[in-house]
Amino acid sequence: MKKKISIVLVLSMSLLACKKEEPDNPNINHRTVNLEMKVSSYNAESDMSIDMNDDGMLDFEIELDLYRNSDSELEYYAAIDYEQTGNEVLTQAIDGDEYIISLNKNDLISGGSSTWYRYATIFELDRDPGYPELSYGFAGKGDLLVGVRFMIGTERHYGWMKINASTDYKTIIVKEVAYDIRPNVEVRAGEK
Repeated sequence: MKKKISIVLVLSMSLLACKKEEPDNPNINHRTVNLEMKVSSYNAESDMSIDMNDDGMLDFEIELDLYRNSDSELEYYAAIDYEQTGNEVLTQAIDGDEYIISLNKNDLISGGSSTWYRYATIFELDRDPGYPELSYGFAGKGDLLVGVRFMIGTERHYGWMKINASTDYKTIIVKEVAYDIRPNVEVRAGEK
C-alpha cells in the first residue's frame, strides 16, 4: 500500500511540474538586459544608455549623481531622460517636479495613462543646512516597473522597464525591457 501511495504521489508531482504556464504574448519583445551602473565614490556621476529595441539607437538615459560635501550637506539624485524626441516616461508631478510612477504588474500602459514626460526623477535626497531635507523616490524599494513610450522610426511604441535602485543610492540596475512590436498598441506592466 505504501508503494502505491508513493507512486501516485510521484506521478501527481510530475504532472504539476509539467503544468504549462500561459504563453508569452508573441507581440511583446522582451529582453533581460541586467545593465548595471555604479558610482563608487561621492562627488561622482555616471550615465547609462538604454536601447529598448536593440537597434543600436539609444532611446533613454539614466543619470546617477552623488554629491557629498559633509555629513550634513549632500545631494543624491537619479533620473531617466529621453535620448530622442518623442520618447517619454510615465510620470507623476510632486511639488512641481516630475517623478517616475512605480507600476503594479498588469497596470495598463497606453496613451491615456496618466502623465507622460520626457524626463523623470527616480530618487532624490537633498540635505543642506538651513533648508528642509528633501527626500523622495524609489531607492531601496525593490524592483520597479516603469512605463515608457518611444519612437521606432516615425511610429510610437509602448513598453516598460524593470529597474532597481539600491538603498545606498550608489547602484541602479535595469533588469528587463519590453515593448509591443505593433505601433500605438497598449501594453501591461510586466507583460512578456
